Amino acid sequence: ATALAPDGAGGSEGPEGNGPDTASVAARGAVVAGVGRWEARRVRGGPRRRSPPVLPGEPSGAGGRIRYNPKIPRRRPREIPDEQWKALFAALRSDRDRAILALAVSNGARASEILGIRGVDLDWGEQLVRVCRKGSGAEQWLPASPAAFGWIRLYLARVGPLGAGEPIWRTLRRRGAGKSRGPLDYDALRAVFRRVNALLGANYSAHDLRHTCSLRMARDEHLSLRDVQV
Repeated sequence: ATALAPDGAGGSEGPEGNGPDTASVAARGAVVAGVGRWEARRVRGGPRRRSPPVLPGEPSGAGGRIRYNPKIPRRRPREIPDEQWKALFAALRSDRDRAILALAVSNGARASEILGIRGVDLDWGEQLVRVCRKGSGAEQWLPASPAAFGWIRLYLARVGPLGAGEPIWRTLRRRGAGKSRGPLDYDALRAVFRRVNALLGANYSAHDLRHTCSLRMARDEHLSLRDVQV
């Protein structure tokens, strides 16, 4: 997989880490152009004048893409190849992390959706998990692989009983006066990937699991396009 440079203080960088990526340059160019148009209207003291109509066959004039505003290329989704997936999975240090990654790569749910799963959201008989969809907030039951449910079972056996309405993903260390395990958040999940990336010399992210699942499903001849889109 192509490595992406980490985010810097001045914005995201390109694949080589030598400066802002194309999307950042385009966004900044659009902002500069917008400010320029606003300032021009302010100086003129009125709304922008309309340009004269362009007749067929005549050049369109000075309009079009602004200078230094490159076209944003379409990038292929980042997929974790099978051999690298095995290495990534083997580098994980806990059943909790194995359960999260196995679940994500089996149904393509977003990291935020997986982290919100509660005990009541697990259907052990049908091997389904209920997630709250990002954006719409709608609840949806998604299938999960037997391996994912196996790792979830092992993890829950170690963490101890949890309430049906509590998030199932907890920190491994006990903290606070009561020495209880808190809910796992996105920053803690990113820390898991940072440890694994440092060990493997890679640059994977939780979103790569979603891409990997989608591309695996797209290659599965037993799944329709609608199955993949859902």
